[in-house]
Amino acid sequence: MTASRKPEPRKGGAKVRFVLVEAEVEEGNLGEITHAIASALRVAPQRMMIGPAGANRANVSASGGTATAAPAMDVEPEAIPNDDSTIETEAAPQQAAPSKSRVKRDLPKPKIVPVEFGNGPDSLEEFVRAAGSPKGLRDRYLVIAAWFNEKRHVEAIDVNHVYTCFKQLGWADAVPNNVSDPFWKLHKIDLGKYAKNQFVINQIGLNEVAKMTSELVSA
Repeated sequence: MTASRKPEPRKGGAKVRFVLVEAEVEEGNLGEITHAIASALRVAPQRMMIGPAGANRANVSASGGTATAAPAMDVEPEAIPNDDSTIETEAAPQQAAPSKSRVKRDLPKPKIVPVEFGNGPDSLEEFVRAAGSPKGLRDRYLVIAAWFNEKRHVEAIDVNHVYTCFKQLGWADAVPNNVSDPFWKLHKIDLGKYAKNQFVINQIGLNEVAKMTSELVSA
């Protein structure tokens, strides 16, 4: 009689193989040999009988209705989780990406450039005084741009022209850290155009300076 069975392996479980049994039995002794085979292959609930290497077969001689099996050793079975069980693992904490430090860029420092300030009514000082000696940065930049345009016939000026005029008028302490920022603000409100580091006052900007002068005269 030959019998073999190979069960499907369970996920995460152990592989079990039934040994091949060969026996010659006399008629009428089938029940006794079946009982002997079952006793030899019986596995205890907490312990498993595993034969030594090379002894995957148990030879049973049933001449007298008895069976012999290869010696076995006791092995503790590994704990096998059920299919429905879950194993919790603690996730490793993620390290925050290092923040990139913002590099502070030093703004270019303006320099003194040659300017003919002049004397009399066409001088820078008289032109500024006629406009009411403005206090705000926007108005000061606008008046200086108007003076270059009307009295020196220079349309495009840069931060160096403004810085030189500020020094001449005693406004050095009022020079902003970003010397070009007032030019951008005048550009945004359409009082001139600032491009390629140069500012050109337009007619609207010139009219604003003319209003400052007329308001001072009427006052």
